[in-house]
Amino acid sequence: MVSMDVRHPDIEKFVIMKHDLTKVTGANVSVKISDDFMEAVEKDEDYVLSFPVGSPSPKFKKTISARELWNSIVESATKTAEPGLLMWDNIINNLPAHSYPQFKTISTNPCAEIPLSAYDSCRLISINLKHFIINPFEEDAYFDFEHFKKVVSAGMRLSDDLVELEAEKLSNIQTKSDTLHEKEMWGKLLSACLNGRRTGLGTHGLADALACLNQAYDSEEAIGTIDKIYQTLRDESYRESVELAKERGAFEVFDWEIEKENAFIKNLPEDIQKLIQKHGRRNISILTNAPTGSVSIMSQTSSGLEPVFRNFYTRRRKISHNEDVEADFVDDLGDKWKEFKVFHHNIREWVDKTGGSEGDLPTFFIQSDEIDWTQRILIQATIQKYIDHAISSTINLPKETTPDVVGNLYLEGWKRGLKGITVYVDGSRSGVLIAESNRKDFPYHDAPKRPLEIECDIHHTTIQGEKWTLLIGLYDDKPYELIGGLSNLIEIPKKYKKGFISKHSFKTVRNRYDLRFGEDDNEVIVRDIVSVFNNPNNSAFTRMLSLSLRHGAKPAFLVEQLQKDKESDYFSFSKCIARVLKIYIQNGEKVCSEKVCQECNQEGLIYQDGCALCPSCGHSKCG
Repeated sequence: MVSMDVRHPDIEKFVIMKHDLTKVTGANVSVKISDDFMEAVEKDEDYVLSFPVGSPSPKFKKTISARELWNSIVESATKTAEPGLLMWDNIINNLPAHSYPQFKTISTNPCAEIPLSAYDSCRLISINLKHFIINPFEEDAYFDFEHFKKVVSAGMRLSDDLVELEAEKLSNIQTKSDTLHEKEMWGKLLSACLNGRRTGLGTHGLADALACLNQAYDSEEAIGTIDKIYQTLRDESYRESVELAKERGAFEVFDWEIEKENAFIKNLPEDIQKLIQKHGRRNISILTNAPTGSVSIMSQTSSGLEPVFRNFYTRRRKISHNEDVEADFVDDLGDKWKEFKVFHHNIREWVDKTGGSEGDLPTFFIQSDEIDWTQRILIQATIQKYIDHAISSTINLPKETTPDVVGNLYLEGWKRGLKGITVYVDGSRSGVLIAESNRKDFPYHDAPKRPLEIECDIHHTTIQGEKWTLLIGLYDDKPYELIGGLSNLIEIPKKYKKGFISKHSFKTVRNRYDLRFGEDDNEVIVRDIVSVFNNPNNSAFTRMLSLSLRHGAKPAFLVEQLQKDKESDYFSFSKCIARVLKIYIQNGEKVCSEKVCQECNQEGLIYQDGCALCPSCGHSKCG
């Protein structure tokens, strides 16, 4: 997590830094908010920025309006989804690890659920809450707290085992390090690991568990259930850490006198405090609640503490060429798809169990855009009472949400004791892109000089009975030029996938390109490959595409442009080229032609294996 203290003199620039999308492209951005700043905001007072931050005799000071800075933070979060807020005083006052001098919190992990000291690690294990619902969706449904206690204890032991495993690996790496600096660095990581034995035990599937109990996510009844679940999580994990201390020893720097006044420790049940005082504790800080995106996909449950985004949506499966199935949808490349409705797994289970239909769902199947967001703050605050680290969670808000609403949510989050809060207003990211496309400068780029010979990939395809061949010349393993067309005058066996294109320059006639492929003892050279293709109608087209590639256009941009010609026949040369160029799109590249996912309506589509993929819900055009 990239963060800056609200007292830093550069904070005004930091808040709007990501309005320029060329800066800090690979990290989340948050402001460390202090209580005295929030009090100044409420009172509309001036606020002093200084550097070094927190120094009794700073070298630089600057006085600003606290409320003006607050408004800038809120407006930026509304328009661009950043910065988020790290309620720094809430974090350090309620984190046992921070009580120890060698474990002072300096930042957080990338998603902010683990506030960390220098050289320490983020170690996560998550418990699926849905598994503890007995008789789901029945009138007598209940949460099995006795079973939950046993699993929490087991999870705590696994969490400590994970620390032991990390220590073993760190020790091995340190032993094999070549330089003194490397040994010193790995030694610091190992010391932090063993001295504190920090863990990150948490949960996922909360929204599904509540629905199985017939409770709406944002209901008062659900908040009561949530309170009991997470109090149990806290108490049983801390009890087990004491038991581990009895068996294996407390974390190396444990000192009751150092931590006994920590707010989180003081809020533990009195009997647990006495146990810690007598026996110590195995782990310096224990609990968290991570996003659990991949974990939730694998376990087929709702993620983290988040509400369900959508109860059901339409998914598509690509129809293979030999299937005799009527297509429900044909995409820009002519690929055919069968559509079918996908239910959130909890909905599917309810339908199967009760015989109900998706058109008549009970009110406890609430979606994210139906949540009372003031209750959403209360839910997170209820959980945070029992979590010593922090919670990673994003509050999704509908389009047209105003800065006043975001400001009130941020303010309420601080008052309720949240350690962190971030919002995403639907469509806010696209607003940034539009603004940043209005740049004053427009740089030109020169193409790198073509070597006399470059490697090429050979692609074959058949369109309406006609054979086509495409040669993609490579420069630094990236597409650099494109030559191809009808191949009725050239036959390259399909076993040849690679070749070389040689360029011959002449002063009085056009350049000539020769293709070479095959083995040394059976090498084939096709001279003047452009003429051999005998494709005058498309030669200018391929030349312009080559020009674009040579000057730095990404294959993704070219593919998206080629697909925009809706009137073009699928079996056209442009569609043929688009299908081939998709192979060269890098995984993770942003999709520009489609703004939102067709299934969950979220932004941020990326390419995966040449297909548009939604990282939020996992929907892919390729099934």
